[in-house]
Amino acid sequence: MATIQKNEGKRGTTYSAIIRRNGYPNLSKTFPTKKDATNYAREHDREAKLSLACATGRGRRKTVSQAIGSHLEDYSGRDPTQSDYRTSYQQTQHAP
Repeated sequence: MATIQKNEGKRGTTYSAIIRRNGYPNLSKTFPTKKDATNYAREHDREAKLSLACATGRGRRKTVSQAIGSHLEDYSGRDPTQSDYRTSYQQTQHAP
């Protein structure tokens, strides 16, 4: 989570983007405008979410066969016979 802090000093007003996340060191960077600080915080938060997705395996690469298999496992269609047909078809087409 990021916080934008306004700093008044001899050289004028600056803005600090302070980013705190559990289990990670705090990050802080100072910018001349609030817009720059907000953009930095937003971008850093997006990157952190992406790296978290990769670390948890959600961003892991799969083969086409693995993607089809996981989709079929999660699939809950209206007609259960169609789901069984799809599963058997996928297993016969991609059997090792």
